[in-house]
Amino acid sequence: MFWKYFIVFIAAFIPDVSPVFLPPAFAAIIFLQQKFNLNIWLVIVTGSVGSIIGRYILTLYSHKISGSDV
Repeated sequence: MFWKYFIVFIAAFIPDVSPVFLPPAFAAIIFLQQKFNLNIWLVIVTGSVGSIIGRYILTLYSHKISGSDV
């Protein structure tokens, strides 16, 4: 049962960690919540945590792929 929430985490994580343009994470999260009839509060928490971690990791390596020395 909790593997579905892991998919929600991954669906929020991947678009936010990727440096290329991808569709917004919330669209995938809403789709998964409706498809699997998941608890909305757990989906919000899981998706938010995935998005926060993804954005944090993106900030760690974005300066390396941009070529700046900062």
